Amino acid sequence: MKRYIGAAATFVLAIAACQTLPTMTRSGDVKDIYIEDTQSAATYVQGVVGDEIRWTNKRTASVRITFLDRISDQLLCRNNFEGYFTGGVDTTLKPDQSASLCFGDHATIPYIVRIYSTSTNAEVSRSGQVQIEAAFAHPSAEDKSAAGRTGP
Repeated sequence: MKRYIGAAATFVLAIAACQTLPTMTRSGDVKDIYIEDTQSAATYVQGVVGDEIRWTNKRTASVRITFLDRISDQLLCRNNFEGYFTGGVDTTLKPDQSASLCFGDHATIPYIVRIYSTSTNAEVSRSGQVQIEAAFAHPSAEDKSAAGRTGP
């Protein structure tokens, strides 16, 4: 019996050690980016430290999102992205699938969306950019309500 308890405890610790990042956002704000068939221009999204940036594939075919710069040490959360030891992160999204990241520092982070085009039978790359501002640049709901009060 002790052997089973020890094995179960070891298994739980091993699983917990593999979970390196939380899956929730600190600020509660989610910025959505939809990858669609008709999209042709670069995508730009702006958020603050702790916001969840979520990409959703609205196409009928898979897409690949790649961050070439080393960003793994800047992340507060990661959902459905890979690349733990390489620095950059990427994901392949099937139709109607999502992936998200939360950034822990202000920065401008470029990324690439690779899409297979059936009209040209080739891969097409679209550039995108995430602009993350410092957290104090975005007042919280509590700050907004306090600003509206007069008197003690």
